[in-house]
Amino acid sequence: MSVNIEQACDSCRKRKLKCSKELPRCSKCIAHKWDCVYSPKTIRSPLTRSHLTQVENELQQIQNVLQYLIPDKSLEDIIKIVQHAQSS
Repeated sequence: MSVNIEQACDSCRKRKLKCSKELPRCSKCIAHKWDCVYSPKTIRSPLTRSHLTQVENELQQIQNVLQYLIPDKSLEDIIKIVQHAQSS
């Protein structure tokens, strides 16, 4: 007996496929011999203005620290230096 659930299985969600949402395994996972796992539904908290303001303040503080540590370079120059170092 099949039971339907609300959310797509992990394999279908990862591949952005329409899931039949059947238990124990959805039809796509059966057909492709994939593992069929249903992870608990995650609830994202909405982005609030106060959270955005906090992130903007933290960004400003980080920029201030960089300017203090490397006063003769612009933020753009510092970013280029870091990107170059990471690619080397």
